[in-house]
Amino acid sequence: MIIDIENSNVQPVDYRNYQENKAGFIASLLSNNFIPYAQEVGKELFGINQLQDHAIGMYSINDLFSIPGVNALPSVVYLQNIDKNNVDLSEIKTRLVSLQQELKNNYGTEPIEYNDSVIKFFGQIPVDVSDLTGREKSSFNLNVENEVNFADQVQTSLSDSAISFFGATATEEVYPFD
Repeated sequence: MIIDIENSNVQPVDYRNYQENKAGFIASLLSNNFIPYAQEVGKELFGINQLQDHAIGMYSINDLFSIPGVNALPSVVYLQNIDKNNVDLSEIKTRLVSLQQELKNNYGTEPIEYNDSVIKFFGQIPVDVSDLTGREKSSFNLNVENEVNFADQVQTSLSDSAISFFGATATEEVYPFD
């Protein structure tokens, strides 16, 4: 089954729905499916199982906690161990940006074996194979989709107004003047 990710609409988490419930906001952010991945799908032709197609799906940060290797990335470890009531949202914003780069640096070219299948977070992915006569393939650029989805989460879910809404503990820089 092929999922059309290009028409999927990732919804950022709206902080205004979490009046004085910072932990609930963080829990929603961590469970929001916004990280695209491609999974190899086997097709059987003439009785021979061949991996020649990909299904596209979405992971949340919570999902990353259970993927071996990915769960050891510094940003994933940080996000797994946060105190949802007392965390600095500006630090989460920074870690989310770091997570994107860590996934790209560590798994930008190498697929990951997970749950008896192979998944990929980045790269050009063939997402459709036509019938035997046409051999027509289309591809999908996971790099672009991941960039857009991460940026959307950072800019919208963790906007400056969202951070100030929950009373961020980010230190304000003081500039001396003459």
